[in-house]
Amino acid sequence: MKSREDIIEIDFTDQIKESQADEKAGYPPNCNDGYVEKDGKCIKEKAEAQYPGENCPRRKDGVPKKKKKKRATKRGEFRDKSGKLKKTKADYSELWERVNSK
Repeated sequence: MKSREDIIEIDFTDQIKESQADEKAGYPPNCNDGYVEKDGKCIKEKAEAQYPGENCPRRKDGVPKKKKKKRATKRGEFRDKSGKLKKTKADYSELWERVNSK
């Protein structure tokens, strides 16, 4: 009887994925719809890039523009829930004078 050490495990997942991809794309020269023959293989045609957010501003190549990073808040500022920059209402001039007068 063979022990577990003598048994070799073989993984066929890569071969299965490749065969499924071949069936989906077709075989040259008869490539399926949406695929083009190139270097003896059926390769997916370049389609327009699909990006989420249809109403966002885009660059010339169709890629969404990156959002500008918000600057760090300075002393006496804070951001409200919507992210807008606000000034603090407190006036620290009296406290500053008391601390520095001693």
